[in-house]
Amino acid sequence: MSLDQNADPFDSTSRAARPRRPGRATCYAPRPGGMVGERAETVVVEGRVAHGERVEVELRVAGAVVARAARGDALSVSTGDAEVALDVSALALDGVEAETRRGAWRALAAHPEAALVADRAPAPHVAAELTVRRLGPGAEVAIEGEASAHGFAEGTTNREP
Repeated sequence: MSLDQNADPFDSTSRAARPRRPGRATCYAPRPGGMVGERAETVVVEGRVAHGERVEVELRVAGAVVARAARGDALSVSTGDAEVALDVSALALDGVEAETRRGAWRALAAHPEAALVADRAPAPHVAAELTVRRLGPGAEVAIEGEASAHGFAEGTTNREP
């Protein structure tokens, strides 16, 4: 995999490899639509997931992707100094280790994550592959995105210059 130094980490069409620390999940959220040339403040939140879960599921039949689905729109990440609430509804879990299961759909359907793609499932006897990526409590993460709101620690104020 090559590293594209010029790739925009918020371009949802780009799947460029990004450097990451071993043992850490690095995730990139696509940049929300905005004015052409407009750049929002980029922030990186590093810490451990305290609350919430993000799960992505992919179903393949005969090597072709039949369905993709995700659940979990919010995570709370403990940074050591504070707990940060994140909207992860557009988060791609590309940097998260995948768990892949293979077998007849009948056997795969017994896994809870399979419910996310069950509407596109093949016949029970058909061989399929179910890939699951998950971020949950305790996972160490570094998530890069754009700030949508700022909060202040208790006892501080927001003064205008």
